[in-house]
Amino acid sequence: MTPGLRARVAAAAALVLAALAMTAGAAPDEQLTTRLFSIRFKPVEDVVLLIEPAIGDGGSYTVQPRLRAVTVRDMPANLARIGDLIAGFDQPPRSVRLVIQVLRATQADPASTRKGEELSGVPSLLRDVTKWSEVSVLGSASMVGVEGAQSTLSIGEEFRVRFRVDTVAERQGVVKFDRFALDRLVRDPGAATPRAVPIWDTVVNLRNNQQLLLGATSSQESRRAVFLSVTATIEPAGPVRPAEEP
Repeated sequence: MTPGLRARVAAAAALVLAALAMTAGAAPDEQLTTRLFSIRFKPVEDVVLLIEPAIGDGGSYTVQPRLRAVTVRDMPANLARIGDLIAGFDQPPRSVRLVIQVLRATQADPASTRKGEELSGVPSLLRDVTKWSEVSVLGSASMVGVEGAQSTLSIGEEFRVRFRVDTVAERQGVVKFDRFALDRLVRDPGAATPRAVPIWDTVVNLRNNQQLLLGATSSQESRRAVFLSVTATIEPAGPVRPAEEP
């Protein structure tokens, strides 16, 4: 074989290998199928972020915001995985029952010999394991909050709780609040409505059906504090009918 012929054969072989490399990772267009997913509950943009990593190299998607739908063109196996992802994510808002108790704790004078009243539950725990020797319940209340909604709960005449349930992860048993605030309601002389004085405003993650205790005081040396006992219980989910493709 002459040097020129050898060079032409090598060049042709290189072209064939390059073409094979380009087509090896991409599925033939005739193997791709199209499926439309209707989104019922979650924001469409959140669904897109969820499925983007699952779309194959040769796949693509389009979004129809007004129809609340996403059309995906991909291999059948990828479409099945994407369908499972959307079905597990696009669920109706979950409900969470909250039971809240507001407590006032004080540190008695060390010279005092007065015996406190018999207590049980959280007040007893606070008195036994902390410096607070006197604990009283100022009020308690319960309500059901809904995932994604802002809620307000009055506790007695002196306090108000504001919260927003961000996400409910039932499998992990966690309820995330992207806002959980406690206000003291102060009634100024002559004012028609009380004035809200914030005590704290924070982000809280609660374990399902487990009690969390939050406390606030003006300083480490203060002899008074306010505590909030919170228990969140995830309500059972109702049956959901699958969305039909239009």
